[in-house]
Amino acid sequence: MKGTFFQQPLEFSLDIQGESWMQGQEIKGNLIIRNHGADDVDLSHYGVTLAHTDAKKLKAKNEKAFSNKEKHPFPNGTKLSPSEEKNLEWQFTLSSDCPITEKSSSPYIFCGNHEDLFEGGHLELQVDPIEILSKYIEIFENFFRFKRKTLKNKKGFIDVAYTCPGGKDMGQIEKLNQQLRIIDGRLQINWLFKLNKLGYDEGRVVEEKVEKVYEQTLESKQYSIYGDSPNQDGIIASINEILDQAKKKDIF
Repeated sequence: MKGTFFQQPLEFSLDIQGESWMQGQEIKGNLIIRNHGADDVDLSHYGVTLAHTDAKKLKAKNEKAFSNKEKHPFPNGTKLSPSEEKNLEWQFTLSSDCPITEKSSSPYIFCGNHEDLFEGGHLELQVDPIEILSKYIEIFENFFRFKRKTLKNKKGFIDVAYTCPGGKDMGQIEKLNQQLRIIDGRLQINWLFKLNKLGYDEGRVVEEKVEKVYEQTLESKQYSIYGDSPNQDGIIASINEILDQAKKKDIF
């Protein structure tokens, strides 16, 4: 992924190795700055910044656009003479629970002056869930016929909204969101259901909409084997445990 940007008298050539990443992976590349002016430029405050960025606030140049900023600057005292160029090799390691890319916000790489990210250049990163979470979602879709609609960041979790399969077996489930994260080696899952349940109204049995929340924590051996390889049987068993509770045809 490459981009060229101008902020007179400087030209920035930003090169990022790769096109997409997962949480926990390393991002690296290089930045070349060229001086097209007649005077020396002090590069002490210049370099590359990784920041989670609100797209709308970035466009509006709102200072609240950025969070979780990390900087990789040129060495203090670096000078760039007229017609000279300097290269900066940089790298960042994404945390295993960093925000992923969604429509409204995303991790970005910025180049230029660290003190004014609006005036340099930037490239949006495509960051997806950590591999084991992606495989968990894939197993859920393939074996239980739920289809992912959206992935969003939500208070440290990845929130997955699904289209429900319906039919005789799953007809009670009208809506499902899963909130997923790995913390201290455990997989935490919040299941948020909207269900069609049977209830009483003036002596008559009627269908009512009920919201149910189930919290589930899986130890590493329940969801993974050999590092990032999923424990398919363990994942399927844990999903059935929750779905069996949600599908109970209880009358209240």
